Amino acid sequence: MKSHFLTPFLLLMSSALALAAPPGKAQDDPIPPAGMTEKAKDLVAIRGKGMPGFRMFGDLRIWVKKDSPADGKYLLVWTPEGRWREEIVFKGYNRLRIGDGKHFWQVRSMDQEYAPIFELERLMDVSRELKHQAGARLSRSRPQKIDGQEADCIKRERSGFTESLCFDSKSGALLRYVPVGKLDVPLRFRSKQYSQFQQWTDKIYPRTMRGFDGEKPMFEVKLEEIKPLPELPTDFFAPPNDSIRWADCAEGGMWKSKERVQPVYPESARVRGIEGIVVLGGVIEEDGTVSNLRLAFPTGTELDQAAVSAVSRWRYERDSCPMAEGRMETLIDVVFQLSR
Repeated sequence: MKSHFLTPFLLLMSSALALAAPPGKAQDDPIPPAGMTEKAKDLVAIRGKGMPGFRMFGDLRIWVKKDSPADGKYLLVWTPEGRWREEIVFKGYNRLRIGDGKHFWQVRSMDQEYAPIFELERLMDVSRELKHQAGARLSRSRPQKIDGQEADCIKRERSGFTESLCFDSKSGALLRYVPVGKLDVPLRFRSKQYSQFQQWTDKIYPRTMRGFDGEKPMFEVKLEEIKPLPELPTDFFAPPNDSIRWADCAEGGMWKSKERVQPVYPESARVRGIEGIVVLGGVIEEDGTVSNLRLAFPTGTELDQAAVSAVSRWRYERDSCPMAEGRMETLIDVVFQLSR
């Protein structure tokens, strides 16, 4: 039985990889798997220090019901000083965030975050799947063709999961992420695909992003051309009067585990051989306690309550962003797996 905590939004800057071949060595020697992920992270780091401000706008689509997608709009405005404004709008849902790298102020039409929005954010945070957990094993796998493009692929094994990551053979950009787990995994671990890359200074960023459940589309983002920062009203980054302040972390992790109570595997589930991943939504308070727990992606079995009971007693402490004060909303997954 294993449990994992997914850290908040991360954008990590990486130094460019210089691979000069020594005399007598082929110029096209393959980059090591870790080097491939580092290069791909650097390519999408358009919100890094020294980067120009921009405006990103586009269409969103979520298949909450199988044949009835919900359409929405997305806007992100970012300045070189690290100030930003993000808007997400769907029918019956809207959210405005204004941030400065340490905090963001939020106004939302729901008291608690709508679970699919967490997944939409995960899809759009391209660098997230490129960060390796401690103990992950990386190896090269067979090249593939993705939408007609030659792709170099690697395999990553971690925490009972095997994941495939494929990169454009020419640019090094991440084209596809596919997890292959032994358990029935929740929505958040399903495959992602990136295309229609736009050049932005020395970076490239995907303007089309798709998340799938098998062959079925679940999420889609189609951005218009990313454009330079326009002239903005003087109050564009002023927090609304009724907004709530949350902690933010532009780089690094905000929380790490301090005390983690292992869930008790329900005997009835053990006898019947029931396994699964319970995904909980909750808030990490400033003192590291967990509040407002709810089932975001339940299994529909007795594993659900066992996960809630354990996570309610978890404690966290500040990680690499000690100055980021405030509460944070997150998803926490708890893996129930029987010994083989």
